[in-house]
Amino acid sequence: MRILNRYIVRSVLQPTAMVLFLLVALRFLFSFLDELGDVGTAEYTAIKALAYTLLSVPMWLGELLPMATLIGTVMGLGVLSSSSELTAMRAAAVSPTQVGMATIRAAVFLILGGALLSEVIVPHTSSMAQDLRLNAIAPNEAFRASGAGVWLRSTHDYVFFRHVLVDQTADEVQIFSFSAPQQLSETYFAERAQYQGDGKWRLLRGIHTRFDGEQVNTEPFDEVFWQSELAPEHLQVLQARPAELSGAGLWSYSQYLVSNGLDASQYDLEFWRKVFQPLNLFAMMLAGIASVFGPLRSVTVSARVLAGVAVGLSFHYLGQIFGPVSLVYQLPPVLGALLPPAVFLTGALWLLRRAR
Repeated sequence: MRILNRYIVRSVLQPTAMVLFLLVALRFLFSFLDELGDVGTAEYTAIKALAYTLLSVPMWLGELLPMATLIGTVMGLGVLSSSSELTAMRAAAVSPTQVGMATIRAAVFLILGGALLSEVIVPHTSSMAQDLRLNAIAPNEAFRASGAGVWLRSTHDYVFFRHVLVDQTADEVQIFSFSAPQQLSETYFAERAQYQGDGKWRLLRGIHTRFDGEQVNTEPFDEVFWQSELAPEHLQVLQARPAELSGAGLWSYSQYLVSNGLDASQYDLEFWRKVFQPLNLFAMMLAGIASVFGPLRSVTVSARVLAGVAVGLSFHYLGQIFGPVSLVYQLPPVLGALLPPAVFLTGALWLLRRAR
């Protein structure tokens, strides 16, 4: 049985890898063609556009893995069915449940690979991709944040950064400190802010203003230090999409937002999506198993693959749509992340039960 288990796992992983490669290749082609529209802007060349697109590949691998798992499972088991190998297994007293359990073992490898991508590789490659593109398009400013700037809250302070630089410093910083609600106590306007560690920021060349009753005291400074819980990783988060962050990064930034009374639902949603990623893969694999042993067992492999593509796309877009909709209606983010895979998992289990 051990040899048979390995054979089934290999029969599923090989087409899954092939499908994943083809899906990512298509995504790569269209993205690279889109990037060519910016070639010629400042120092952004075709080579840099190619490098930027290549650095985006790990993120696409993670996004497309559930769909590839479904299609690969359908293809792998479908080939075994068409060649009568599944029939031979049944004749050798191997039940569909045993075949299904052997197939699910392949999900362990996919889950480990997806976790490695999500938690280790994607955060680094995505950051490198953004740095490469922004340094090429805006070489004289090398900023991360947009020209409109960004606002953050730190306890009783409201902070504005015009540009967040790639070396984790910031330009054109404004800090508004409140001693009580609607009672402004002091402000800082600095040309640059540099993080010194332990929550200490070094403000360079600016103006410090104190409000003491009806008196306003203003004095210029070359250097002052400002203590805050705001850290450089919070600035990095501003320019990374939630999907590009690791689970630890999402949780840390979500806790920072909550501690300052800000809305963290978008980051919570992406955090729970990462938590339930193994459930996504299990749901897709079970759906593939159900299609072979269930209602599609008598059709051709190509028809099964077409059905797998339709189901995979439905799952992908359901997750993309339901997540934001759950935030609009103020549903718990954990529900927005859990419901799509739970629906598909329930449907797959129901089909498998009918196939018995």
